[in-house]
Amino acid sequence: MNALAKFVVCLCIAAFMPFSIDALENGIEVSGSSDVRVPPDIANFSFAISDRGNDLVAMKKSMDQKSSTIVALCKKLGVDRSDISSTEISIHPQYNYQTRDFLGYDLSRVIQVTLHGLEKYSDLVNGAIEAGVTNINRITLDTSTRDAVEREALTEASESAKKKAQLLAQSHGVELGRLLSIEERGQFSEDRKFLYQERAVAAQNSGAFEPGEISIRATIVVKYAIQ
Repeated sequence: MNALAKFVVCLCIAAFMPFSIDALENGIEVSGSSDVRVPPDIANFSFAISDRGNDLVAMKKSMDQKSSTIVALCKKLGVDRSDISSTEISIHPQYNYQTRDFLGYDLSRVIQVTLHGLEKYSDLVNGAIEAGVTNINRITLDTSTRDAVEREALTEASESAKKKAQLLAQSHGVELGRLLSIEERGQFSEDRKFLYQERAVAAQNSGAFEPGEISIRATIVVKYAIQ
């Protein structure tokens, strides 16, 4: 083959290479999502105890007593010791920043509690407030079957993405080829959150608690070649 013929062949190969590469790399990319709703059976609490005053020793003693009462309440309700944790007491001197007068000390402590089984939910909330909790920063609900529910959500999201790709291919008169890529775009749950402020008179409530359901979601992005 002379030089001119080789040059022409190279030009032809170069002209078709971009198309071949694009045909392999491009395809149909779709996403599929799933939302699985389940009743919760776990509640995570963040109880806060706070106080302000001048007698630091007396305030700490009072806070220790309140903390012990809350821990005893949790144990009485069947909460495992490993599901109870508390922070050290935080002490912050307070001043009038205009006059620089000392106003007292702010003391606070946070107690984290995980309650398995929501039948004792109201007993724990009411008892904690009676014991001296001044704030419930956050309550989140969860499920003990989270792993299984997440797998279910992923499976449904994958099936949804595949059906969507098949529908798009059919509507454009092509067939799906091999799976080029699959990516999980994150799983998350829509936790129910509750907020109680300043001894929110839970003890005066009927105690009725309706947890409803929590939502566990998954999204999958898939890419198929086109035949």
